[in-house]
Amino acid sequence: MNKKLSYILRLAICLCVLLSAGWGYVLFGHTLMPGWIPLCIAGLFAIATLGIYRRWAWFTGSSRKAANIVCHLLCTASLGYGLFLSSNYYGRDKDTPQETVAVLLDKHSENQERRNRIGRHRYQTTHVQKYYIEAAFENGLIKTLDVSRAQYKAAHGDTLRLILEKGMWGFPIIEIMQIKNKV
Repeated sequence: MNKKLSYILRLAICLCVLLSAGWGYVLFGHTLMPGWIPLCIAGLFAIATLGIYRRWAWFTGSSRKAANIVCHLLCTASLGYGLFLSSNYYGRDKDTPQETVAVLLDKHSENQERRNRIGRHRYQTTHVQKYYIEAAFENGLIKTLDVSRAQYKAAHGDTLRLILEKGMWGFPIIEIMQIKNKV
């Protein structure tokens, strides 16, 4: 195989693997499920396709069995993670939304620094505040949700009204989130 084409394919595969894992992480934030479920599905996907690990020899540039197996497990698990969460999200049933109520347990914010390049050898640091709430659902699931500043200002013990849509694999997707104050 041509060296230039080989480098392009390696770069494309690495990019697909990273994008799949990143997009799966973003979609996990909108899905109500325990964190171990998508990881187990991704692991099962990687183990189920373990028989084709020898095909990764051109990617790793090595004929060593261990290197090819590790490369196969990492790449296919990442793709399986992204495919599972994407299919659950994009295959959701939009016709029958359900309303559920969760109780706010805790809230916290994080101050993140971002560096922007404003000139040659000059950087400007900006601070961005991220807001999170921890909610307990009726089924016992406790999930940390990324919220806006207005939603963050809700006090502890307030209720959170959620509109959920059933995903393709049966895991609910958060469509709309509103905080109701106690009266």
